[in-house]
Amino acid sequence: MQNTIVAPFAVTYDGNDADQHVISAKALGHSIIGASKLYTATAHYCMFGDIPRGNYKKTFETYALPAREKCFEYHVLVAAITSEYALHGELYKHGLKFLFSHTLNAIKGIWLRPGETAKMTEQLFKYLELEKEKNSELNMVLANGLIRANDNFASLHSKLIDTLPQIADATRTAGAEFVTPIGNTCKQITQFSEAQEKITITEPEAEVIRGGNEMEIEDMQKFNCTKI
Repeated sequence: MQNTIVAPFAVTYDGNDADQHVISAKALGHSIIGASKLYTATAHYCMFGDIPRGNYKKTFETYALPAREKCFEYHVLVAAITSEYALHGELYKHGLKFLFSHTLNAIKGIWLRPGETAKMTEQLFKYLELEKEKNSELNMVLANGLIRANDNFASLHSKLIDTLPQIADATRTAGAEFVTPIGNTCKQITQFSEAQEKITITEPEAEVIRGGNEMEIEDMQKFNCTKI
């Protein structure tokens, strides 16, 4: 697609019905709608640095592509609606996909562990700091969005501290809709399933995302069983 901003990536559903290459149509419908809201809002945040709220003017749209045979998987891409941003896909392609995927992962982390928001923010900042040294496209995306052209990279950390929790909060309802199939017609959803850094949402994580801010997932712990 000519106005593609985020190149196609796979979203895969595994377990339960999905292992038989079928899935609940109703649950999938909710999931795709949630994914569309989550991805367009995240792309807007990555590109412009602001938090989309309410009936904000949409600049991007999410599209679904056909799946391969014998799996339950589809590919999605995010594209600009207006021709004003038609060139951005080619100029920023690799940089924006890196920022987009790592921001999605940070958002997921805040949904699951709101008490560790500072840690998630610090982790995202370090990923971007390392990548910017070898990815000029990422520098362009950051300069025109989260940093703005008249600022510098040092300001990004404070910008993320201010805005990352806000974008996580703004997209949480979409996230709950996205994970609708998990725990019923499938066991997990994996985003960027063809990439090295996959983002997998499991059943316990889906419960926390659906449960709202009052729930939080804890780290795994070891227990010694003394009696059965």
